[in-house]
Amino acid sequence: MSELTKEPRTSERRSTSQPAAALPSELPGPQLKGRRIVFVQHGDYAEAVDRFEAGHGEVYYAQRYSTQAVAEMARRAQRVGVICVSAGPYDRLLNNGVRALGVPLHKIDHESRLLAAIESLDPTDLVLRTPIVPVLSWALRRGVRILPMLADSFRPGLQRWLPHRRLAALLNDPRVSWIGNHNVNSARSLSDIGVDPGKIIPWDWPMAGRPDDNPAKGLPVNPRACRLIFVGAHTASKGVPDVIQALALLRQSGADALLTSVGGGDLEPWRRLAHSSGVGEHVTFTGRIEHSQAVRLMREHDIVVVPSRHDYPEGLPMTIYDALVSRTPLVVSDHPMFQGKVRDGHSGLVFRAADPSDLARCVRSLLADPELYARLSANAVEAFRRIECPAKWGDVIRRWLGNEVEDRRWLGSYALSTGRYT
Repeated sequence: MSELTKEPRTSERRSTSQPAAALPSELPGPQLKGRRIVFVQHGDYAEAVDRFEAGHGEVYYAQRYSTQAVAEMARRAQRVGVICVSAGPYDRLLNNGVRALGVPLHKIDHESRLLAAIESLDPTDLVLRTPIVPVLSWALRRGVRILPMLADSFRPGLQRWLPHRRLAALLNDPRVSWIGNHNVNSARSLSDIGVDPGKIIPWDWPMAGRPDDNPAKGLPVNPRACRLIFVGAHTASKGVPDVIQALALLRQSGADALLTSVGGGDLEPWRRLAHSSGVGEHVTFTGRIEHSQAVRLMREHDIVVVPSRHDYPEGLPMTIYDALVSRTPLVVSDHPMFQGKVRDGHSGLVFRAADPSDLARCVRSLLADPELYARLSANAVEAFRRIECPAKWGDVIRRWLGNEVEDRRWLGSYALSTGRYT
């Protein structure tokens, strides 16, 4: 789920304190004369544009890159619109030429309002950044070219069987030529629910920073005074209660552990949980901060915790990339989307999701083993290389818009079915 400006379940990277290029330089843009391109996404595009115009930095990794990529399309197309399904209501023509519309999610008639907003922009091309079935159905009925560019995972199961069956049937329609999903495991999850792997493309953001940018780290001088950091949305499914309760267990066992919890959402329930767990004075909630600050904090802390529960539809959270860039050892849950991406004992430690005691156990074992701590930090270079996907977000969209023979050949070369990701 990293839409144009939302958290890429995606988060952040060290060198984004430097302005990102509007588009990767290796590909020219396609001819867009007469094209009316519409993006449908979570996250507030207009807010991101306003932030940058006011001189502020990114909140999420690749926020500037994706915002500028859309603006670049607006300079060459007849019209580009971004419909933000979690913001608004508003309808603004931004200074960069993009028309931004907000459609609040909580409205009873949300679906009809969303389709009406799309219809008002009369798209020739629709980039769907979140798997909304009615939008897919609408585009197919109207003959609008559609590119699903997702950052979501799809787990088979009885409760999800019917909606997944409907989604897979729509995605397998021959009029849907390509489907993007963020990184390999999330792409495989689409195949697992029945989507043709020959049209699924695992994508990634351009790499703005790498672990080579930072020296490897060693175990802190006083490992019992460890500093944990969580970066992400503050929800139960992201594992926030698990890391708070694990902190309480660590302190009960005599560790002088502290937690910094970075990210947006309703923080009050988690402050109350911290106090009721006896660690209220030992948790710092920063709220939403700029991405460069979050990555700097990762470097300053001793362990990065990614505690996502299985019911959170992760693609591959950018917090994992950022932790590797910072060279700060990772402790992650056994979420299906992390399997094979964070290797237990090699690029991080893995605990049972929704199990605070197992999370605390991993932290203790890491802090008791200087060789393990140093190895995880040193292995970040190789681990980062293993999780990176070659097809980049902007390139996939531009190739799909171009739709020439070479574009289709390029897209096919990165399909999940090619075997390059085994």
